[in-house]
Amino acid sequence: MCEKINHHISPIQDEYIGKYLAEKTLNLTATLDAEEAYAGADFVVIAAPTNYDSQKNFFDTSAVESVIELVMKYNPSAIMVIKSTIPVGYTKSIRKKYCCENIIFSPEFLRESKALYDNLYPSRIIVGTDMDDERLVAAAHTYAGLLQEGAIKENIDTLFRMQRASYSARDAYDTFCKELEQCLPFVFGCSSTLPEPAPDATDERLLLRSTILSAANKIYLDCVFTDLRQEQALWPGILGDLE
Repeated sequence: MCEKINHHISPIQDEYIGKYLAEKTLNLTATLDAEEAYAGADFVVIAAPTNYDSQKNFFDTSAVESVIELVMKYNPSAIMVIKSTIPVGYTKSIRKKYCCENIIFSPEFLRESKALYDNLYPSRIIVGTDMDDERLVAAAHTYAGLLQEGAIKENIDTLFRMQRASYSARDAYDTFCKELEQCLPFVFGCSSTLPEPAPDATDERLLLRSTILSAANKIYLDCVFTDLRQEQALWPGILGDLE
């Protein structure tokens, strides 16, 4: 993969990535050498896989933690930005585990084969940090500014999600489930109305609603297109019987 990137060839199927690698002048080098990659960096973006085991209800975050350990070895002052899918409360717990405050979280909203496009035209930028730590807040603003600078789309809504000890994983889970239970029937046509958010709803709550609505609509469209493909597969046989 590194060899392809260094020769301006996309290692994955993504039209924009292939186009940019082939046509743009990029300051980009791929390497498997951790020291070369991390030493001297102000920010290290961690986008390691975190496979979810539905039977054990468990995220395997070992790949993320391996990167954290390497960054702390070669560049302990770097700000680490986790982009991987992680459980609620993970950033706070991993700071404690490694006695390292230089870790923040910025979730991705990327579609398959559209990763670069969605980075160039993001619907939102979210950076989760400890709002009581002025240094981390400043780093979060700097990182969000870099994302905005690299994007083509202007006036991107940016939200810095406050992480508070009083906001437990259970509360977050209950809120998510409640929103999902309201959005799914509305999107699938089982309900004609969607309850309005409370007048005093926080930005975080409104963002959660819009994210779940987007996901629910995607689920609906996936179901529709699956049924359509199955129906189209039957057409040749049906038309043949009519001839």
